[in-house]
Amino acid sequence: MDYSEAIQDLTIPTKAKYFKDKYVCLIDNEEDIVDKFMASLSFSSDDVKLISRATQGQSSNNLWFTMRKGLITASNFQAIMNNEDPDHICSRIIGSESLSVKNKFQELALDWGRRKESKARNLYQTAHGLKRNKCITETGLVVNPKYPCIGCSPDGVITCKMP
Repeated sequence: MDYSEAIQDLTIPTKAKYFKDKYVCLIDNEEDIVDKFMASLSFSSDDVKLISRATQGQSSNNLWFTMRKGLITASNFQAIMNNEDPDHICSRIIGSESLSVKNKFQELALDWGRRKESKARNLYQTAHGLKRNKCITETGLVVNPKYPCIGCSPDGVITCKMP
């Protein structure tokens, strides 16, 4: 299924453009603009499910890159907490920095994940799945409906099947 059109309106940049076009001229100061924009961001539970389904495959899926723009993700959270090079962090968050030679580390990390995550899931399933009725489901980007600027891309979601 092609999710491109279905999730286009859910990206943070699209939501920001809509907010700017509709509300910025009505707000007097910059702090109020930020506060009101943050208050306007939201994802319904259906949005969260759609984003997760549409971005399965993660770094092998172009929609995954699109949906991460504007989100604080687990991948950049440590750099944010350590206040590492704010300009670089902002470029990563808004998506203006693409994978390039200067960002070789990120490219290597994505490649490593593509090669190893499936094997890790299978090993975990073999070691733990049958004993505890656990199932590992692949997922895409998971956004937090309570904090819509935060997201992560887990290697899998473990669920327990009760007998």
